[in-house]
Order: sequence, then structure tokens, then C-alpha cells
Amino acid sequence: MDAVIPAQPASTDLWGRVHRFLDAWAHGLKLALPLRWRQRWFPSPSDVWLQLDADRERAWVAGRDVGGLEVAGDHIDVATVLARHPDLPRWLLMPPQMVARVPVSLPLAAAGQLRHALQFEVDRQTPFALADVVFDARALQIDPIAKTVLAELVVVPQARLAPLLSHAHALGIQLQGVDVADDAGRPAGINLLPAEARSTPVNRWRRRNLWLALSVLVVLAIGAVVSIQRQNARADDLEAQLQRDRAQTRLVAAQRQQLLDYTEAAQQIQVLRDRRAPLLAIQNALAERFAGNAWVERISIQGEQMQLSGQSSQATRLVPALQGSTLWRDVTMSGAVAAEGGNGGERYALGLRLTPVGTQAQAKAKAAVR
Repeated sequence: MDAVIPAQPASTDLWGRVHRFLDAWAHGLKLALPLRWRQRWFPSPSDVWLQLDADRERAWVAGRDVGGLEVAGDHIDVATVLARHPDLPRWLLMPPQMVARVPVSLPLAAAGQLRHALQFEVDRQTPFALADVVFDARALQIDPIAKTVLAELVVVPQARLAPLLSHAHALGIQLQGVDVADDAGRPAGINLLPAEARSTPVNRWRRRNLWLALSVLVVLAIGAVVSIQRQNARADDLEAQLQRDRAQTRLVAAQRQQLLDYTEAAQQIQVLRDRRAPLLAIQNALAERFAGNAWVERISIQGEQMQLSGQSSQATRLVPALQGSTLWRDVTMSGAVAAEGGNGGERYALGLRLTPVGTQAQAKAKAAVR
């Protein structure tokens, strides 16, 4: 495949070889496309091209693939072009008759080190000495089957290049490179300017882009901080709500347990009430057994225990009088009998044990049998 491939920097590491292979492969794919498509889809970076002849000075802006002499026109002012494009690199384009171009066949392994390999060919392939010229090289054709590369050695005497560089310096132009027009008038893709004389292009948009990128990072950082704060606040709100829900749950559980305790106590009380005789029946039985000279001032019932207190003219006879009832048992005198002054009565306090309802029924059944 006949292709013009720009010379690559010398590199012997694995990544350099991979880079050269990918670059050559991509360049071959682009060359398979029509020129109009390549210019539309893969436009080359624009440069300011200069032609500084003795009789006229011309400048124009074009890419490296179309920046030939035929693009320049006849009357393009150098100062105007430079003023309009202060950030674009400046390239000096030399006509092809000012340089010597020599094709040289080299092994494929030298494709990445053309300058180093061809510097020894300057003395043999050209009538100039290496110290008197400036040279560069480019690959013209790569034959992967024969493992060879057809390179072109481009040589210009320093005596021819020096006046052009002095002319550009007098105009205040800092060149980034010196290229040579090929047979089609396009740049050959070489750089004959010595490395120490090349200017570094000033990209004024770089600082703006850096500030813009920094601003974006700051905005992203602020957004991230605000988002984190919102999430933390939301988490705090959820935690507070959870604590309130837990407190409410504990309160409901305590109230439920209290209600269960009250219910159980009420059931126990009801069971106790169901196991003893009704209070009205107890009062009627006491009235039947008490004599007319005895009366009750207080009745106190706690569970199965009943306490009676009152006055009677014969308090000691109350214990035998209350014996034999099916409603209670274990009648005892609680404490000593105290005389009540003034009316001749005695104050008493009796203790009785109430009989459960089931026991009362059994007692009634036995009495009926008898």
C-alpha cells in the first residue's frame, strides 16, 4: 500500500511499538476514504502557513493535509493573518526545489527510528556533510511481507535555511516548524526546524479551560456536599421519627400491659366474689343470729376474711351464736372485749372466715341428707 505516514519519534519500548502500529493502521484506514470525506470527518488541526520569498511574503490558514501553496492565493497579508490567529502554530513551507529528497529502503525494525537510522546516510546519499545540513525523514511505504520500509530522507543545507529563519525572526515570527511541499503542493509531514529553535505554541484557551474545569469541579464538590448534607439531615429526621415511634410503641406496650394487669385483677376479684356468698345474704344471716341487744357498726370483707365490730350487752355470747352457719366458719373474738361506759354495753370485734360458694352447697346437701 502506497501511503504517506509521518515519521514517529524514536521509541524502543513495547508501548511505542503498539502506538506506531495503531497509528499506521488508522492512517491506512483514513487513506482508504475519499479526500473529501477525510477532510470532513477527520480534519487536521489548522496552522498558519508562511511563504517568505525574497520578493513577496504570504500567509494563510489551513490544515496540514490541504495547506499547500495553491491554497495561499497571491495577495494575503502576513501581519493580518497573524493578528487574526494569534494562537495557531506558525509553519514555514519551503518549495520542493530548495531541498534534496532521497528515497532509502530500510528494515521494518527501523520504522520507528528513521532519523537515527538515516543520519548515517546523509554523507553517502547527498553531496552535503552532516554538519552542514538539517534533515528529517518520513516513511513512504511499508511492506509487511518483505519487512521493509521505504523512507524518504529530506535534506536542506543550513545556508539555504538560515536566511528564511532570519527573515521570520525579523518579522517577529516564532516558528514551530519548517515543512516542505510535496509534488502535490501539500506539506510533506516533516519538520526541518532544529528542536532548540522550535517555539511552544501558546494555547490561550488552555487557561480558560482549566478555570472552567476547576469551576465545574467546585460546582460538583458543592453539589456533592449539599447532597450529603441533605441526606444527613434526612437521616437525622428519620432517626428522630424512629425514636418517637419507638417511644410511642413502648408507651402503647406499657398501657397494654397495664390494661392486661387490670383485667386479670378484675377477673380475680370477680372469681373471689363468685366464690363467696352475696353481701345481702350475709347481712340477713347476721341479723337472724344477733340478739336484739347487739348491733353491728362495721363490716369489713377482704377476700375470705370478714371483720365485724360493734356493741352488745353480752358480747361473749356472740361467738356461740354465730357458729353453725353455712356462710362462714372459724368465728373468733379479735381482741379483748371492752366495756362501753355510759350504756352498759360491751364493744367487740369478731373475725370470721367466709365459706366458698361450692362449700356452702355441699354443706346444704349434707344437711338435707340428715
